[in-house]
Amino acid sequence: MADLLSLILAAILWASFLHQLGALHQRPHSAAHKRNCLALGLFSLTMTLLIPPLYLAVDRWTGVPNISRLLANCLGVASGWAISPIRERVLDRPRRHDLLGSTWLFLLTVAALAGLFAVAPVGASEPGNFAARYGSSPAVVAYRLVLMAYVGAVMGQLCYAGWRHRAPTRTLGQRWLRLRSQLQTVGWGCGAAYAVHEAIYPVARYFGVALPAPVHTAIEHLLLSAFVLFLLGGGFISLGHFAVLYRAYRRLYPLWRDLYQRVP
Repeated sequence: MADLLSLILAAILWASFLHQLGALHQRPHSAAHKRNCLALGLFSLTMTLLIPPLYLAVDRWTGVPNISRLLANCLGVASGWAISPIRERVLDRPRRHDLLGSTWLFLLTVAALAGLFAVAPVGASEPGNFAARYGSSPAVVAYRLVLMAYVGAVMGQLCYAGWRHRAPTRTLGQRWLRLRSQLQTVGWGCGAAYAVHEAIYPVARYFGVALPAPVHTAIEHLLLSAFVLFLLGGGFISLGHFAVLYRAYRRLYPLWRDLYQRVP
């Protein structure tokens, strides 16, 4: 079931990425929109590498157990860094004052993950509950804390930005735009909750007070699925809005055709 869920989430992400990539070619966009597309592509790669069959295949090909997880986690950090222009815009924060958008912090985080991974005792591939299997290692606990601190801070700031702008959002004239913005805020909130949960679990397991592994896994999949589906739900709402407009355009087409024949 977990394998199927990973595959579905990755497919949804790739479909959304390809849609945004096609939109970039059709009309010019700002640098922030391009970086958003890049962030979505990197996150799609992240979820793809965590699909168990592919995870094990990459480990076998490289000969390094769990290298897929390190690559996926570094791509996730890169995704958080790539979305910085949008995060700076919604937070009304100048780039020079944005620590999370710093390239140096991004590189330092990736280097810390690689260093902790190198000393962690992770000698067997674990595509499933990695934290439950290796959570007793201090290096793995530190690895998860560094990763989730960066990712969680990015998603938490985006959730806060959506919450802070909730009053202007309610004034939008089109209902589908209001709903899309609200769903994205909930999605970022679920992502931040996922990061907090994933950071707390290894620490709790290290001290022997963690939830049972099945409960942890259920919460993990629930929060991750909610993050992806709510965040990308805005795209589905836009698609539904387009379908409604398309139906109206098709009904108006005879009028437009006759008018064009008289006044080309």
